[in-house]
Amino acid sequence: MSSNGKATIDRIDHGVLPSNDLGRAHRFYSTFMGGELDHLTNLTIRGLNREVPQILFYTLANHKGWGLALQDFPIASTPVRPMDGVVYGFEVAADNLADVVRAAEEGTAREKRKRDRLRSGELGLEIDGLRAKLKELGVEYVERAPDRVAPVPSAKS
Repeated sequence: MSSNGKATIDRIDHGVLPSNDLGRAHRFYSTFMGGELDHLTNLTIRGLNREVPQILFYTLANHKGWGLALQDFPIASTPVRPMDGVVYGFEVAADNLADVVRAAEEGTAREKRKRDRLRSGELGLEIDGLRAKLKELGVEYVERAPDRVAPVPSAKS
């Protein structure tokens, strides 16, 4: 456990992002981000995840564990299946393991409560306490746009 009372991560082992277009994703991560293709993994052979047929792993920013997983279905903003979405693997020291399990369980419970609140119609703006922050920044939240909006004066006036 670290001095701040939170579990510490020793190392990020890997991260995997879903993609339903590996060609386009490969071009982006190899050309724009400078990633080098390290290896292709078919996890169904190994039996780890039967829902992800292929993962491309790159070396990106000197880290070999950056992956793109082929998803042959539309990717939703809210995961429907257990392995939908972004996945990361971390290594923690053995003496932190109980704390990590506790923190993961607390995080899971917190996310479930938040999803329940969102399903009931509560706004994320309220749940996350952003309305006060927006007001502090001078942003006015409008429930409904006015029927007619006044024209914005031009810079010449």
